[in-house]
Amino acid sequence: MQTGWQKIGGKWYYMDKNGALQESKWISGIYYVKVDGQSVRLMKDRKAFFPPGKSHGSGS
Repeated sequence: MQTGWQKIGGKWYYMDKNGALQESKWISGIYYVKVDGQSVRLMKDRKAFFPPGKSHGSGS
């Protein structure tokens, strides 16, 4: 069973302690997982979104 952040098909998803995909909710108050479970990171300016492990200006 996979838990926590999982990279699947080049996209990040979050599984709870039971391995259930989390959807349409905040994780750790920083990451938001969309209705399809794919995550985005809401930056302080609330305009730019980045997946876990990426940062603004990283070029990747």
